[in-house]
Amino acid sequence: MQLPEKARETLARARVLLLEDQIGVSCDFYHVLQPLFDDVLLAHNLEAASALLANERVDLLLTDVQLSRENGLDLVSALRAQGNMLPVVVISAYAESEYLLRAANLDVQGYLLKPVNFTKLVPMLEKVAGLLAETLGRVRLFRGCYYDSVRRVLVQDGRRVGLGERERLLLELLLSRAPEPVSQEDIASHVWREANMTLPALKNLIGELRDKLGSERIGNIRRRGWYLDAR
Repeated sequence: MQLPEKARETLARARVLLLEDQIGVSCDFYHVLQPLFDDVLLAHNLEAASALLANERVDLLLTDVQLSRENGLDLVSALRAQGNMLPVVVISAYAESEYLLRAANLDVQGYLLKPVNFTKLVPMLEKVAGLLAETLGRVRLFRGCYYDSVRRVLVQDGRRVGLGERERLLLELLLSRAPEPVSQEDIASHVWREANMTLPALKNLIGELRDKLGSERIGNIRRRGWYLDAR
């Protein structure tokens, strides 16, 4: 599949979830997608797909519409109701206006008709790669809040939250170790570096970051350190 190099590089860092109940179709898609993506997750019903979305990092959803006694658009609708704007490409044997209109209202990135000519995936994947290039650096902290590791900014409810240099370094350290705690010694090494860190200064820094994330988001385990609760 001939994709521009930049698009290939982006997709190679992304994980795709394929929701398809026909095993043969699922296998065909897997063999096409697997060389392009970092990982390809497979689900054959809404329950399995929902579990993967809840527990795994997914950057793109490819979903059939008509599953066995289920509708893939119901999953997309649930995601959008949660404020989740995960990129979605719909695959369907049906071209009825009802499905097309519903998919459009759910802000999907594409609608492909079965049987899929995989060359038609190229412009769709290019479009998706452009979107993912903007979002792959984002680390979700909790609903409505993420840290953009590329731009090094914290965003809450669509608003950028200012971070001082040490606040940023502490947040990145907590994220890199989550959910494990980070010791006082590690914080001194990674955040203060060559400067001398005092306990009052550390507590003040943690307090400032708690003010921005919510006090319950940074916990402490006695004699072990601080941890980030990003559930």
